Amino acid sequence: DHWLQHRKQIGLLSFFCAALHALYSFCLPLGRVNRYEVVNLAIKQVLANKSHLWIEEEVWRMEIYLSLGVLALGTLSQLAVTSLPSIANSLNWREFSFVQSTLGFVALVLSTLHTLTYGWTRAFEDSHYKFYLPPTFTLTLLVPCVVILAKGLFLLPCFRRKLSRIRRGWEKDGGVKFALPVDHTLAQKTSHV
Repeated sequence: DHWLQHRKQIGLLSFFCAALHALYSFCLPLGRVNRYEVVNLAIKQVLANKSHLWIEEEVWRMEIYLSLGVLALGTLSQLAVTSLPSIANSLNWREFSFVQSTLGFVALVLSTLHTLTYGWTRAFEDSHYKFYLPPTFTLTLLVPCVVILAKGLFLLPCFRRKLSRIRRGWEKDGGVKFALPVDHTLAQKTSHV
């Protein structure tokens, strides 16, 4: 139960960080630096004598990663709302378990895909490796990708059966053993209940 409480706090923290990330992304175009970048892009376009700057791949990449980010934030919002005590108490265990485990994993996958599409091919370009260090978005993908791969591994039939048995209360020995004091010689050393 104590570990589940920590998982809840980590999930709420991830929702808070995602909400701050979305808010910051909305406010970013309002900054003065972004206005200068737009003006510089317009000047470069005039100097290059190009009337149309539409790069199809960049447009699709942006649309995909924004859509995945919105979906991930929406899923995290559902998780945050269902973790409120008043709503969590109104759900039965099956509904609560589905929301927290299944939707939690979906949110992780959507967030990971959001970061992957943000990076797109930039992870493989030499110009993004400053001081021989990879870009930050590749470093942030390490833990989520390991978790997704482990979850995929545990979904294989050989692991899935054993995990479902453990969740239902199965133990390897099948009984509880109690050790008696060393000076007790009349009874067996262990008792199977």
